[in-house]
Amino acid sequence: MARKKCVVGYKSARTEESIHIYGHIFDKLEPCCNEFKYWFTNTGQNKISSFDHRVEEKDGLNLVSRGDRQTLVLKIMVPPRESSVYFCPFCGAKVEVRCTKSVILKKRFKQIPDGHDEEIAWEEKRRTKK
Repeated sequence: MARKKCVVGYKSARTEESIHIYGHIFDKLEPCCNEFKYWFTNTGQNKISSFDHRVEEKDGLNLVSRGDRQTLVLKIMVPPRESSVYFCPFCGAKVEVRCTKSVILKKRFKQIPDGHDEEIAWEEKRRTKK
């Protein structure tokens, strides 16, 4: 029997002019339990964002870049403190943060540039439950 785990997926992007990573944002959550889903969704920074708008970290669970890695941290602002989350604090399942989609950002061709369109370079296939 496979052990359950929480998967926090993020989307990685690069521009079509560069091979360098432009940024990472939240893509999808495969929660191990309802309590983790509730806390992930309702605490920390706004998980639904775009590459053009950076999000501010807040109290709770935040998907953040630390060095060259994406990681999930439990953060409190006053006094400032954070800890990486490797296991679900509610059910004990392993928490895995991984890239689930890679996109290429293409400039919108208009008279006044207004952002980018995303072209999927690759995407992780959805796992089916057995």
